[in-house]
Amino acid sequence: VLILCVIPGQDFPDVGIINFDKLVHSIMFGGLTYLFSRGFFKQTTYPYLNHHYLLIPVIGCSLYGGLLEVLQATVCINRAGDWMDFLFDALGSIAVGIILMLKKDLLFR
Repeated sequence: VLILCVIPGQDFPDVGIINFDKLVHSIMFGGLTYLFSRGFFKQTTYPYLNHHYLLIPVIGCSLYGGLLEVLQATVCINRAGDWMDFLFDALGSIAVGIILMLKKDLLFR
């Protein structure tokens, strides 16, 4: 996720679909949230992480999305931070959190 978010903007192909990048942001951060949730759920060393297997990844991945947008705005070449990208990062994380809350069996596989 970090590498995809800091690659210079001109290196991405234009797919011609309006707001395609928003969908990509949601999928990336939703996937990251799923992986963290699954890891927290399956581990037994730290009971706190196991108990909060949804809350910590959803909040953490959303904040990580915000941090990457600040990084894009301040450090990255040919990239600009965007509030809408941050919003879709958070929406992707929240959507996966809700799906996992409703379908906990997805974490057992």
